[in-house]
Amino acid sequence: MESKFSFRSSMVNRRPSKDGLSLTGFTYIEMMITIVIISLCFVPLMSMFTESVAKVSYSGDKLTALNLAREEMEKVKNLNLTESQIVGMGNVVTPPENKPPLPRNKANWRIKRILKKDSDPLLVRIEVFREGDEASESIVTLSTLIEDLEWTDVD
Repeated sequence: MESKFSFRSSMVNRRPSKDGLSLTGFTYIEMMITIVIISLCFVPLMSMFTESVAKVSYSGDKLTALNLAREEMEKVKNLNLTESQIVGMGNVVTPPENKPPLPRNKANWRIKRILKKDSDPLLVRIEVFREGDEASESIVTLSTLIEDLEWTDVD
């Protein structure tokens, strides 16, 4: 039984050139076209990768700032101070400007507690900044209202 397909016919015909070299290899132009096609596939993938790394870093910073702001907000609520005592403390920076910033997740942080003194109830705003950023914009801002409650006996 003879096969219609022969291995010899499936091979590329090797034609020797005038100088005796085979003409079946890839030419320089073919290699350049292959490299261009491959690079057109990988450049978008690399840009997606760098963009995703930047977004992961940003979301990590945002989460760290949010946790620091929540922690500071809990301190304000749990100090058990009256409105007048909190106003007496004024705006607070944690840690103070003359101390080194808080190191968290490969970054340095400062937390500002800002009071709006003419508001009733007292508005307390917590802003978290990343130390060393040129932009002075806070990464996270939380606000709460503080009110002195008087408990009286109800007859």
